[in-house]
Amino acid sequence: MRNIVPAIVSLPQYLEIQHSDPGRLRPTCCPHCGNEDLWNHGHYDRKANRKNTSNILNPISIYRYFCPHCHKTCSTLPECLPQNRWYLWDIQQAALMLSLIGKSFAAIEKKTMLSRHTISRWVNHLKKHLQCHKEILCKRLDNLDITKDFPSFWVSCLDKISLSQAMFLCHFAEVKI
Repeated sequence: MRNIVPAIVSLPQYLEIQHSDPGRLRPTCCPHCGNEDLWNHGHYDRKANRKNTSNILNPISIYRYFCPHCHKTCSTLPECLPQNRWYLWDIQQAALMLSLIGKSFAAIEKKTMLSRHTISRWVNHLKKHLQCHKEILCKRLDNLDITKDFPSFWVSCLDKISLSQAMFLCHFAEVKI
């Protein structure tokens, strides 16, 4: 199911698009049956920025759409907001980069105020799915295929594109992110 809107890299940008061009957030078709006639079906609120103490960006509205053909609903997320995860991709990227340069999970925890368990889970998930991610991203980005191991692959990849862009490309290719 392709339900990520690309090139929305921040929550303020997402909120601006919600007000100025909400049609950009509408899926082109139902991800379940392919019907192109989706109806607006309200929204749900999501706490998107867990590091924001002022709560200016929390919660944000995620629009929902109803398919009159198959009677299912769907929603779309901006590229910066991962599915089923609490923290934005840029926060995860910062923690990943620290891990890739050899910092321990305890050191990353002190620097980022994220749980070392959470950081470990993110890094291990990326390690587990390295071959799938590498296969997709090497098709899209030059010179990634020459990298041999996990750290060199992700350092090279994140030098070219952000983690949110990489995960969007994998999601678009229907690879688990």
